[in-house]
Amino acid sequence: MQTGNPLSIVHITPAGGFGRVQHGGAERAVLELAEQTALAGHFVTIIAPGEFLSEVRAPIGVNLVSADVTPRSLISLVRIVRALAPDVVVGHLLRGVILAGLVRLLWRPKAVFVSNLHNSLNQAFEDVGTPPARRFVLRSALSSLHLGSRAATVAISPSNVADLLEHDGFPVKKIELINNWVAPNFAPAEEAALSIRNELSIDRASKIALFVGRLEHQKNPILAVRSVSRLSTPTTLLVAGAGSLKTELADAAVQLGVQIRFLGNVAHVERLMAAADVVLVPSRYEGFGRVAVEALATGTPVVANSVAGLRDALAPFPSDWYSLIETDDLDQWQESIERHFLRDASPAVRASRHETVMHTYGLDAAVARYIRLYRSLLR
Repeated sequence: MQTGNPLSIVHITPAGGFGRVQHGGAERAVLELAEQTALAGHFVTIIAPGEFLSEVRAPIGVNLVSADVTPRSLISLVRIVRALAPDVVVGHLLRGVILAGLVRLLWRPKAVFVSNLHNSLNQAFEDVGTPPARRFVLRSALSSLHLGSRAATVAISPSNVADLLEHDGFPVKKIELINNWVAPNFAPAEEAALSIRNELSIDRASKIALFVGRLEHQKNPILAVRSVSRLSTPTTLLVAGAGSLKTELADAAVQLGVQIRFLGNVAHVERLMAAADVVLVPSRYEGFGRVAVEALATGTPVVANSVAGLRDALAPFPSDWYSLIETDDLDQWQESIERHFLRDASPAVRASRHETVMHTYGLDAAVARYIRLYRSLLR
């Protein structure tokens, strides 16, 4: 429910990192936040690469502007934002945050600026081997873009807060903790199991393990393939996502004898989650662990690497709903997956899990906190 005058909000996102357009949890979060904010009565625009916008369902009530979100397009972005004259500029992911911050400084330095890196910047730097000098420059830029009383950054988990404080030099007063959320369409669906099996010609005797995410180093999909290869139970591994590691994964599956299906970017991944017997989240690091809680919301158990963002995300729930494994311990991965295969949750149990997850990570509550943050910075 809206209180106060409608706000005009512009989200700027490169829809991916390292120069590639991607379709991951951060990208879905931007779309869901924008749509829900628009449905609450505000004027919302997303500025993103055309390649991304052409491949997603248009959020209801949201103005979509196709533009390159790159340093060489800075002046063009300033012109677009000047024409929209928003109350709030929101930058997403590292490149989007820096460009949105520069747009705000060049257009109207006193405008409200909110950033969301959607991940641990420190771990991302470590992951790709960013040189120390470049890390210093980027962190200095981030710090300078958040000067003044009308700028803040959103952390999506307690460990994300710790990263921003310890590694990125953000003062605590500049950080707003707003956990990521689960959209209501992530719910149990009894019919999904049969329909997915029929659509993909999966034998009823086979269990389904599901990996959802970008096929990149951070998400560690090779661990899912290796874990499934060790199972004594016949299992089909479904892979929903795209990325540079697809060929490596396909080769490994052949060598290890794993039945694998590459589905690409899937529009309704919640159906796959509801149909799966277990969802695998082997990430090397996460800002929050969105896929894990979305899976729990459909009633499906999760086996995940024990990294900070995933521990944060799963902590509120009973430990028999999921297993957290020390990184790359294949024996524990095998044992945990097979243990969850033996626990066939009833429809009532799945419904109870959904209700608990939605109470903990509901979309409406998260969006309300974003809007309160915007209004507090406008004062």
